[in-house]
Amino acid sequence: MSRRVSLTLSDDEYEVLKAYAKIAGVTPTTVIHKLFTELIPVFSSVVVATQMAEQDKKTSLIKLQSALLDGIHVATGISSSLQKDLNS
Repeated sequence: MSRRVSLTLSDDEYEVLKAYAKIAGVTPTTVIHKLFTELIPVFSSVVVATQMAEQDKKTSLIKLQSALLDGIHVATGISSSLQKDLNS
């Protein structure tokens, strides 16, 4: 099942998104979808860690640290991909 969501951006945010999409050769919607899809594991880890915090704060902290590292890894991959596109 697919769901639609509404997203409101400021003019400045939209201009950055539009510029990024142009560089990547895709639509702004595609950029948002791709970023969100790539960040799902991070979001999932944060959800689990938050739920764990109610039970075990130490385990929760470890899970959150892992989620942050995953997020950095994803952001680095996105940056590397864009750099390859620009160099092509």
